[in-house]
Amino acid sequence: MTVHRLGSFTTAAQRLEPSQRTVTHQIRLATYPLIAYAESLPIIRRYWLTVFGLRPTATPSLVVADLRGALAAVKSSAGISVLPSCPAAEELVRGEVVKLLEPELPPTNTFYLATRDGDLTRTDLSLLHGQLLVKARLWM
Repeated sequence: MTVHRLGSFTTAAQRLEPSQRTVTHQIRLATYPLIAYAESLPIIRRYWLTVFGLRPTATPSLVVADLRGALAAVKSSAGISVLPSCPAAEELVRGEVVKLLEPELPPTNTFYLATRDGDLTRTDLSLLHGQLLVKARLWM
């Protein structure tokens, strides 16, 4: 998902129509400061390939080696980024950041909680399992 903070990018976000997923769209997004998780753009590259069918050509303006740090930079209006839904779910619900695009088939990540048979009877694993199920509803 491409996210940005409300404010300086709101006008641009309103102009990014889902039907315009073209090279032009990619170029327009590249005009904004890009915040990346890593210099090699692993998350952004996967998103760009899935949504646009191309590799990103932009160089990040800021590299933050932590997803929470990248989200904080977006919230402080430093630029736009592509972040998994999970770390940004609450900020999206509160309207602190917004999605620039809603692709029909966004990149997906699958999380697994692997346990041995009967381990979900353990209080700590049962609590973790319940929390993952609650949070996963926000990720969708």
